[in-house]
Amino acid sequence: MPALRTGEVLRHAAAVPQATDGAAEAEELVQETREVVARNADLIRSSADRDRFLRDVSLDRGILGGGQAGRQAGVPTG
Repeated sequence: MPALRTGEVLRHAAAVPQATDGAAEAEELVQETREVVARNADLIRSSADRDRFLRDVSLDRGILGGGQAGRQAGVPTG
């Protein structure tokens, strides 16, 4: 069984308050998830590998969503 990643766990945790009218709590979890992905990306030394991590890992791409947090993390937007 594949290991769960922190970002994956937080992303799923955010779905519960979103579904139960807890938008503020959900947004906090989403932001924390984006920060985890950005921190993980910062640990990758090779810029080519970091770009692949941010661009090609569908979970991370979905978490970052190309929004402000994604741009701050260096997600390619094109």
